Amino acid sequence: MDREQLITSMCTTWRHDYGLDKREDTVLPSSGMTPEERAGLRRHMEQIFNHHIAPLLAQIPRWRRPDEDMPKITPQQGWWDTSEPVLIQLADQEQVVATLVDLNPGLHEPLWCCTDQRRLEQDEVIAWMPLPASTLA
Repeated sequence: MDREQLITSMCTTWRHDYGLDKREDTVLPSSGMTPEERAGLRRHMEQIFNHHIAPLLAQIPRWRRPDEDMPKITPQQGWWDTSEPVLIQLADQEQVVATLVDLNPGLHEPLWCCTDQRRLEQDEVIAWMPLPASTLA
């Protein structure tokens, strides 16, 4: 669901007749909204979204493709260069915690190394996301 769909959903939740047209010449109470009423409600819901929901959504980690914005590998002692732990989504829907490891920096062929000592090839990884710092404590 994108921003516009979410705001429309908020409008419909607040006023179930949001999508119904109301004739402007109607004097009796009726369902529906005039274009001006609809625009006003949408403006209020956009403000709520922009001020309260969007900042929260920006803090949620998102799934990334294996080749997208790879974790940074930081130098360690010996041959091992490791990244911060991340959550990995595998093809079989299993999720594991792993770090990106470059056993041979000259070849630049990093492997995902799981906390259970398994090594994953790039084609096994469907997506990854950073772990919130609170889960690492």
